Amino acid sequence: SYRRPFSKMKRKIMFFLIFLINVLINVNHGAIPAGTTELKKENNLENVELGIIGSLVYLGLVLGSISAGPIFASYSSKWVVILSLLFSCFFLYCFTFIKGGWGMAFCRVGCGFCQVILYINFPVWVGQFGVNKSQTIWLTFLQLGVPVGTMLGYVMEALFIKKFGKWKYAFYTQIFF
Repeated sequence: SYRRPFSKMKRKIMFFLIFLINVLINVNHGAIPAGTTELKKENNLENVELGIIGSLVYLGLVLGSISAGPIFASYSSKWVVILSLLFSCFFLYCFTFIKGGWGMAFCRVGCGFCQVILYINFPVWVGQFGVNKSQTIWLTFLQLGVPVGTMLGYVMEALFIKKFGKWKYAFYTQIFF
């Protein structure tokens, strides 16, 4: 039988942190659509440019999905996850400062690429380290992280725009938490 390196309590705490990260990496999927009016106005974007920028995160998800296997086969999953989190934060942060479609587009693709690395690793972690009787529930919660994070992004963006008049604050919250 495989001996797990952490106690049950540590694995539960670790899963809770993974769940929170999963929620937070999905905040921008709601924040972008909720802030499109402000984003468009501030960056002088046309509707087509705005649509492309909004959808390019999914191109990053596709590219990352294709690349994830070789990446995880070649490098330590610990470092891949750490670098993915750091680069995801970097791309989100840059997205709030860059003016112009090409730079924003690059940041969206990069963000999607980094996020899918995490999406792929989290269920693997649950399968390897999860509490046996709770693995199905844990995987269900991982799946819930996507719509919960997206919904949170919509709500946060709406509140920040209403209170501060800036679309960027929801991104800052995502980056620093």
